[in-house]
Amino acid sequence: ACYSSALDLARSLGDIWEEVRVRSKMGSLCSFIAGREEEARKHFEWAWERSREVGDSFIEAGTAYNLGRLNLNLGFLDEAARFLQRALTSFRAMGNQGSVGFVRTSRGLLELERGDFTAARQELTEAVRLLRAADHRLALSYAQATDALVDLALGDIPAARAQVKESLVP
Repeated sequence: ACYSSALDLARSLGDIWEEVRVRSKMGSLCSFIAGREEEARKHFEWAWERSREVGDSFIEAGTAYNLGRLNLNLGFLDEAARFLQRALTSFRAMGNQGSVGFVRTSRGLLELERGDFTAARQELTEAVRLLRAADHRLALSYAQATDALVDLALGDIPAARAQVKESLVP
């Protein structure tokens, strides 16, 4: 309801930048609600297209990331890879290493879904390195826990346990 009110206000003021921002946030919210994935996609796609018009590369990159994650969650792996690559390229260009690490974590999960454990491990190793350097503890924990999934897929239960133990946020 709050986002809908914000969207109405942005539209009434003709503030396209704020509308882009709100639609991206609405997409994020909808992506976490079962049955609203297509609504999320519409918000994300609208925001992604318009973010370039308003020149907000951070919202563009973040929305590309969210489109990648949504597609990954829905099993559309090629689309997920395309949007995650766009997000990665944009965040790298901005020098936003924390976001690069977060995208690399998602790319690791994508490669795990594809069954390419070597590529998954490479993505996740780099994600852990970047997130540790950026001192982004929560994202680092997520990357380490995701890397534990690679260990599980390879049948290495002790390594998976060690990864999970290390991933616990103090």
